[in-house]
Amino acid sequence: IGFKVEKVMPVGRQVEGVEEEIVVYTVFPETIYGVTYMVLAPEHPYVAQLTTPVQKSHVAQYLEQVKAKPELERTDITREKTGVFTGSYCINPVTEAKIPIWIADYVIGSYGTGAVMGVPGSDHRDFAFARKYDLPVIQVVAKAPNQIVEVDKEEKVLEEGYLVNSGQFSGLKTPEIAREKIKDFLEEKKYGKRTNQYHLRDWLISRQRYWGPPIPMIYCEACASSGKSYLGTQDGGVIEMAGWFPVPEDQLPVTLPDVTDWRPEGSGTSPLANHPEFYQTTCPQCSSPARQETDVSDTFLDSAWYFLRYPSIGSATSERALFDSEITKKWLPVHMYIGGAEHAVLHLLYSRFITMVFHDLKLIDFEEPFSRFYAHGLIIKDGVKMSKSKGNVVVPDEYIRKYGADTLRSYLMFTGPYSMGGDFRDSGVEGMSRFLNRVYKLVSSSKYQVLSMKGDNPSIPNTKYVIRDTSLDSVMHKTIKAVTHDMEALRYNTAIAHLMEYYNKLSSSNRQLSKIHLETLVLLLAPFAPHMAEELFQFLNSKFKIQNSKFQSVHHQPWPSFDEALTVSDEVVIAVQINGKLRDTLRLRSGQAQSDVEELARSSPRIQQYLSGKVVKKTIYVPGKIINFVV
Repeated sequence: IGFKVEKVMPVGRQVEGVEEEIVVYTVFPETIYGVTYMVLAPEHPYVAQLTTPVQKSHVAQYLEQVKAKPELERTDITREKTGVFTGSYCINPVTEAKIPIWIADYVIGSYGTGAVMGVPGSDHRDFAFARKYDLPVIQVVAKAPNQIVEVDKEEKVLEEGYLVNSGQFSGLKTPEIAREKIKDFLEEKKYGKRTNQYHLRDWLISRQRYWGPPIPMIYCEACASSGKSYLGTQDGGVIEMAGWFPVPEDQLPVTLPDVTDWRPEGSGTSPLANHPEFYQTTCPQCSSPARQETDVSDTFLDSAWYFLRYPSIGSATSERALFDSEITKKWLPVHMYIGGAEHAVLHLLYSRFITMVFHDLKLIDFEEPFSRFYAHGLIIKDGVKMSKSKGNVVVPDEYIRKYGADTLRSYLMFTGPYSMGGDFRDSGVEGMSRFLNRVYKLVSSSKYQVLSMKGDNPSIPNTKYVIRDTSLDSVMHKTIKAVTHDMEALRYNTAIAHLMEYYNKLSSSNRQLSKIHLETLVLLLAPFAPHMAEELFQFLNSKFKIQNSKFQSVHHQPWPSFDEALTVSDEVVIAVQINGKLRDTLRLRSGQAQSDVEELARSSPRIQQYLSGKVVKKTIYVPGKIINFVV
């Protein structure tokens, strides 16, 4: 997509000879209406000519700082981003808005075009950059069509939903529909064109450190002088490098010596280069004195295929093979890969690369190692990433001693969406501790009834069977359904929220509780608070222990099932909005027609107050959820 450079500077100067267009490469063209700034890589060829005199010294100082940073550090997703303003502007082709051009270290000149459009409303990295430098945020994706979203200092990054603030494309579902529509539009207007972008480079696996598998190669000066070498074959041809040979198979594996000076010295060589007893060896080709390679392989090289090896450890077949093929067929590919965002560009890429190589070698019958990837968020402290230098690192041991492991575990799951993380607060840990204590008290002190749907004679001695009170059944089944779906979707924070609602219903009941209602609470809580749930489960069942029964753990019980018929509500609460802002709610019978809902909403005194003297241009109704009057 091309962004034309604005020729007039903020100080009124003309840019000499600038008739340029900054071309960006993006996989998210549907967010173009949310572009509020442009970022160039420090290596971009336009940096010099787009830097204004006022900004020249600032840009020069920043570029000097960036030179000292390795590319791996610059692209670290978790690192705080830095940048500098060039003083120049360019034009967003679809909105004609003038947007500032910045330089930032997280943009790499070798990727794409070396220029990136900043969309802080739809990208976590861009949002952090915009907030740091007080750049505007335009929300272009909302959860519902035509929703009015007010952006504040709290991050509300959305990548999927419906386009808003996007001109003629507002209301389109994104990315499924909106992306292709906007691609067609950009090509029709000649603002941009579809293209494929590749960013494959050689994988440098050697590392100048002690920890890691030594690279099993030997260098012989004598053979190098005579041109002798052998490294293997590829596509029928021989890969050669004079003087290099693999360590003979009967001498594998090459093991690390036990040394004390294992710390890198900053000399550019491995600590192993200080140990002649390790690197002095004999050439396997000519028996002359030779040198064992002192570099070790990148740890990613090994972790890139550990999932293939682990299931086979202990198998007799795998003693002389990479892995047991039968065990591999049973367990792999991996069903789900959960990791931080940085894994998507490092470990995940390496794992896929090695898996595809193994597939081409016919060692395995699948190309993709992981069926599903899920990126979790970061737990931050005081609004920023935890860091030793900032002194905001949370030591879990202290909280476990004070509150217990169950409390800390449950709080971490509750602190925010698993995909986004959250801000660690002591007050939140205390709140979770109070909730679990209340659950413990409710279950351990309640008088409850034993189940009997039919009133049969009891099989458990010394108990009284009664017909179950079904007043809480609907609440219980709705909770089971909600928590089940949340668990499957990794929405742990909302699963715990549903458990809190269920606890509130149970604790506020003025009737004697049934054992199944309390037992269901314990079973659903077990994944989050496993120790307390075990104790409460044993407590509940000790009251009705069958003679000669063996211990049964809560974690060996079937997951509770729900009756769909008992999860359907007779009533729904409809949010009534004016221009996307909540103004009232209606409690209505479910399944009512839109015309009835609209009539009831208009008759509300609070809504009449906001509609008075206004013209309703459009009415948007999401059945059973929202009615929005656009005035």
